[in-house]
Amino acid sequence: MQHNFVLDHIRGVGKRLVITGSIFLPIALFCLKTLTSVMGDMSSKNLPGFLLFIAPFPLMALFCIGFGLFCLLRPEDHPNLASLEKTGAGARSRLYTELRDTARLQVQNPHGLKLGLPGGVVFSDNFLLTLTPWGLQVRSLADLAWVHSEDEDVRYNGAHVQTNLLLRLRFLGQKDLRIGFRTPPEREEMMSFIVSQRPGAVAGYSEERRKLWMKDRRAFASRARAA
Repeated sequence: MQHNFVLDHIRGVGKRLVITGSIFLPIALFCLKTLTSVMGDMSSKNLPGFLLFIAPFPLMALFCIGFGLFCLLRPEDHPNLASLEKTGAGARSRLYTELRDTARLQVQNPHGLKLGLPGGVVFSDNFLLTLTPWGLQVRSLADLAWVHSEDEDVRYNGAHVQTNLLLRLRFLGQKDLRIGFRTPPEREEMMSFIVSQRPGAVAGYSEERRKLWMKDRRAFASRARAA
């Protein structure tokens, strides 16, 4: 596996978006034309509201095609890669350097195939990547402040269906990440692995830590350990 597998993944996302948009656009335009002609026989007062309702569909298809082409032609400029520069100059170059060492990545990602962990998560020395069929997220591990277990009850019509076993990673300046697991031991093993990757992160949940996090994220780590 080459170090540019992330760029290959972005190209794959772009290809899927272009195909989806290309299929959906003529259908949306045909429906728009047909329904507009039907609405033409109705009161003109209803037409603006109708067009406002139906117009987003072809616009969405155009967006899929446009952004898909962007991902295909310029994957290195994907917004989520570009946002890495906010964490420090040269962050993208450091990420590519770390991804080049495939053997080390295999050691750091022992639970899955193709460098993937549950949820399509890949760890390098200083970064965490989330790969999905329709996108990519990149987070700096230096920004990871807190990791803890979280159980999510799923209900349908008021009845309990299942409990999702999650691991929640909380970052100082980035969105939280939740990773799902099949068994509690898998989740505990992953939390231990993450803490070994980022020793500065606080591990484990308590209501007091939640209050500290809500009050002052920047001071969270020192206060949580002192509490």
